[in-house]
Amino acid sequence: MNNMKRLVLMVEGSGDVDSATNITARMLNHLSQQSAPHLYVNQVMKVGDVNALLSPKQGKDNIKLIRLLRSVENQSADLGGVLVLIDGDADFVLTTNGRQQFCPVTIGRYMVDLAVQNTCAGKRYSFAVVFANREFESWILAGHPDFMTRTVDDDLEKYPRNAKKKIEEITKQPYREVLDQIKYTREIDIEYILKRQPRMRSFHRFDHALRQINESVLSNRLICSPSTCLQTDVETN
Repeated sequence: MNNMKRLVLMVEGSGDVDSATNITARMLNHLSQQSAPHLYVNQVMKVGDVNALLSPKQGKDNIKLIRLLRSVENQSADLGGVLVLIDGDADFVLTTNGRQQFCPVTIGRYMVDLAVQNTCAGKRYSFAVVFANREFESWILAGHPDFMTRTVDDDLEKYPRNAKKKIEEITKQPYREVLDQIKYTREIDIEYILKRQPRMRSFHRFDHALRQINESVLSNRLICSPSTCLQTDVETN
């Protein structure tokens, strides 16, 4: 791994740690079919939901996202990128600009702006935000063999709102997040979910973000994604 860079994942809860590691490693392996991966998953951090990351109650310097990025920056020189991968099931988000209705693109850009303005994101390493809409289990419903035939025509990024409950309805068993999420994630059919209709936009976003960070390591052209008006200089370094 001498020529590879570390990728740090920030995920929501305990059930997401193994699942995010698994699906990210598999996506990087999938990417290797087209070009060599330049990243490996080095660390996974539990960071809470989007409101926990962005709450401005303690002042800008104490916003959790900023504190966590600064702590990661100090750990090693071979950091290639940080990827925030959390659920997109919030209705509203508290920000330094007040209470905002949740939109994956708008809030993703807001998080990137915070990172660019207050950390070394885009200067020392690449940074990307991905929301699994409406939640990580929506990806399981879309791509796992036990569920994908039962959800063929469903727009899973809009309905069902509670994907965990849908899994329980299909399996007739309680959904145990820490145990079941990784069990199902291991069997997600990546090729299927990438081709699925209705399109899983957030999974394609995940795929695109990994490709962007991977390419940034190869080209030494750091990125922050989704892009914002603040990044003209960042993305041309």
